[in-house]
Amino acid sequence: DMIMNKQDRFNTPSLLTLNRQFRDFMTLQYVALHSLAPEQQYFIKRRSMAELKKHRNCCDPILGIYGTDGTLLAQGILGKPGVSPYATGYPISGDANLIALVQSVSVHPEHVGQGLVAQILAALSVQAAINGQTLLMAKIAAANTPSLKAFERFGFQVMRQAQCPQNGQAYCYLRKPVFG
Repeated sequence: DMIMNKQDRFNTPSLLTLNRQFRDFMTLQYVALHSLAPEQQYFIKRRSMAELKKHRNCCDPILGIYGTDGTLLAQGILGKPGVSPYATGYPISGDANLIALVQSVSVHPEHVGQGLVAQILAALSVQAAINGQTLLMAKIAAANTPSLKAFERFGFQVMRQAQCPQNGQAYCYLRKPVFG
């Protein structure tokens, strides 16, 4: 009985477009943020309602996975270099239109370790392919070992590390081909 079918507990990833869903997004980021120690809270880039609407206006897919009880369990944004909010500073080479930025991936603390990061990353990869993008990139705090490991398990590779001028923290820039 300890092993349950994921479909019994989670719905498939879906686009979040409504203000109510954006409130769910903000609630999940708040819960995830406050599950971290104060010195780790910079791991999560807090998005305001206005920022989420900017993402929507830029046609950035905002995806979420709801539990069968209606609680948002995991979320992520697929941004575009130079267009989406917080899409600057990435080491971009080549055609930026072919690059998708994986942003704001969060999982409800009570559901960490249940494969939700992989499900969100897979859904974001499919959305990138639909958009004609061929490369995924992400920026993760270097001290955020659980997130780095989850992205690496999904096939992302660290391409470089840099210090953020805004907060002085070290971040890793990762990349993964959409197909591969």
